[in-house]
Amino acid sequence: MNAFREAGFELAGPAFTLIADGVAHRPEAMERDGEEWRLDGVRIRLREERTADGSWSVVLEADGVDRVEEVCLLDHQVTPKPAQIVDYAWFDDWDLQQSTALFVRGDGSGFFACVANPFGRARVLWNRVRLWYRPGISAGGSFVSDPFVFGAYRLEGREIRREVVPGRDTVCGRESSYVRTLGRTRTALDAAEVRAVREAVRARVPWEPARMQVSHWDWGENLYRLDPATGEGRAAYARLTELCERIGVETLLLCPGSRFSEHPVLEEEARESGPWQHAMWLGMGNEVGRGEWRPGAEPAGVKEVVADARGRGLRVAAYTNPQYLWLRDPEWQVVHQAGEELDEGYRIACLAHEPARAFLVERLREFLPEYGVGGVALDFVFWRPCHATHHGHAPGEDSRYAQWDGYRQVVRALREAGIEWVEGLMASQEQMPWGSLGLTHPCPSMGDNQPQWAPAWPDLSLHRALGNFQRRVAYWYRNYAFLPTAKVPSQVSHQANRLRYAPVERGWDWAGARYNLLSAIASAPSTVSFCFLPCWDEREWAATLERDGEFFARWLGFARDHAELLSRLDDLWGEPEPGKVDGTAAVGEDGNGFVFLANPDFEPHTVAVPRLPAGRMLRELHPEEGRLWEPGAVGVEPHEIGVYELVPAGSGPAAALAAPRDGVQSTLGPWREEGGRLVADWTPGAALPGLLATLAPPLAPEGHELLQPWSDPSRLRLFVELVDPQAARVRVWVDGQEVEVAQAYVGTFPDVKDAERLGLENNLLGHHLDVHDRLLACDDLERPWRVELELDGVAPGRFRGVHVAELPRRA
Repeated sequence: MNAFREAGFELAGPAFTLIADGVAHRPEAMERDGEEWRLDGVRIRLREERTADGSWSVVLEADGVDRVEEVCLLDHQVTPKPAQIVDYAWFDDWDLQQSTALFVRGDGSGFFACVANPFGRARVLWNRVRLWYRPGISAGGSFVSDPFVFGAYRLEGREIRREVVPGRDTVCGRESSYVRTLGRTRTALDAAEVRAVREAVRARVPWEPARMQVSHWDWGENLYRLDPATGEGRAAYARLTELCERIGVETLLLCPGSRFSEHPVLEEEARESGPWQHAMWLGMGNEVGRGEWRPGAEPAGVKEVVADARGRGLRVAAYTNPQYLWLRDPEWQVVHQAGEELDEGYRIACLAHEPARAFLVERLREFLPEYGVGGVALDFVFWRPCHATHHGHAPGEDSRYAQWDGYRQVVRALREAGIEWVEGLMASQEQMPWGSLGLTHPCPSMGDNQPQWAPAWPDLSLHRALGNFQRRVAYWYRNYAFLPTAKVPSQVSHQANRLRYAPVERGWDWAGARYNLLSAIASAPSTVSFCFLPCWDEREWAATLERDGEFFARWLGFARDHAELLSRLDDLWGEPEPGKVDGTAAVGEDGNGFVFLANPDFEPHTVAVPRLPAGRMLRELHPEEGRLWEPGAVGVEPHEIGVYELVPAGSGPAAALAAPRDGVQSTLGPWREEGGRLVADWTPGAALPGLLATLAPPLAPEGHELLQPWSDPSRLRLFVELVDPQAARVRVWVDGQEVEVAQAYVGTFPDVKDAERLGLENNLLGHHLDVHDRLLACDDLERPWRVELELDGVAPGRFRGVHVAELPRRA
């Protein structure tokens, strides 16, 4: 194998091991005939291919076999003895990925080996490595393995390391579930190793179509609660489709219906097959699932909503669960052993079972053209072992490959039917990177998009917190899952509360919406998925269009115009972290490109941008167009996503961040200790009320929005920034008078959380105090306020200051 020699290694061992029909086939026990090995009617060939990135793939082809149990194309002793062999696993949920890639390191160089499916298994013993997978399928006489992929690299010396940061990844000292599911391996990878595997994936998993995709899920606004046949429902959908058209959304996923708990029949369906099936298939999920759907029998209003969306140039997508269509036939179901249960009692079909899979594909091919559907979202895939003996797979653990293979056959059938947008949702992340073949993108948030699944970040803007988490997810996909940027998804906002139904769904974040959008473009610009757009309330809808519509349209257009270059986006540093700037860069072969720098902090930072072409400056496009920066000293303002274009050096004088001259101190301090309290003297400044007034939202908050600081950023709120606020108790006094300390939560209410799934309660954004009325009543804003702070349960280094929560740009 050339990859091994290029890395300075020699390998000794069998070229292959194929276990089929109970027989282990190896070269030494077979007769060699040219490029083929033969024994008792079994013929085996190895096919090699090298791609432009320099990596190699090897495929095993076999005739005369039926039940294929195991394929191994790497079982070798490596000489000279490697300095280190790393068996790396990306995603550990349900024990799906046990070995995503092997990295064999020498003196300054190395090679990787992986299987192009999520079921690789590896064993390392001293300097001997073995890599295999177990298909557990019936080949019917002819079998072609998934590729085994190999590539060489020169070590760069820059680490890509999974780090558990206290407070960001832990709450009260306990790790969040996403820390545990991101694989078992904490060993740092070299940046060259990550890049080598990612480029090998890019060479074998095409970006099709090679253009930016922008989509929206209508369940983000809980629109399934509205009947599309009523005036209220139709008006909400009309507002949504117009907003999508205006800002540049191309694909609208539709799940029309009404809340299942109001319908006894649907309640019964929920107990039988899960709670959201009725909203699938354009609101006809139960009928399709029972095999009762017929063209023309759709609920009232559905065709009108579809026609309205298509009339505005939107591609309509349907929401489906590929394992739901089992026609109440127990022969099609995944068979469990005693004690095994699916989440929430779902009953699902085994996608390895040909009749179940064929029925799904047949319904898709009939249903999608009937309504002009051009996209499909595949949700809720359960990678559970199936113990059936009549589904064409090995029973038990080895059945999961066959189920996955059935899933990718469904994806392939959709593509062959001309469906351009095929979205993977829950349980698609476990398949990465090779499972992205045929998908537009995997699950954008790496989890459910309900607010109780979004981890908190110390801030008072929900959308800024979501943007910070979204950039982390993009980093995980690109660096831990080896997914090319063209396949990395981003998500803007999150679904309205399901746990707390509102009479009218509102919730636009006037403080952080633009930051949230630019976070998506800065980290995953090839696929942007919107999860909430105002449409229930006509006033909020109109205000959003007036205030943010042009901004959203402009930046989505920017990403679309530069889609090819931005698909090469790579990370400059590690994943986002409180107190640090993170960033990405996309640079073409001509040295031109773009840089994105994200500052999630309340303070400005100046950073040196690494690994840029020589002879370049950065011309700022946002937030202040035209400023020029030297790569070694780029200023990034608080709570901003800086966007920069690379231009020739000498294009003009370099800028520098300057302190605002309005006299307003955005961060309180310095702090001193007096009588067990932290004390600071803070002068609000005469300009502060006027500055805050410029942040007044287009419409006043009402109802539960009063609990959301982001609903009115014009009020003076002092934010006590704590990493891990859940562990803290906070009291504050201003000029000797104790002030009420309030809390802000991801889901607005403290009980909107999912501690069972996330493994902890991490929905508290932080503690804050509203002193706006005191500000307006103050006669002399140049007189210092004495602020006293009492903190309990705060570990050293976790208190990061007290800040004015929102201020306009003052640079």
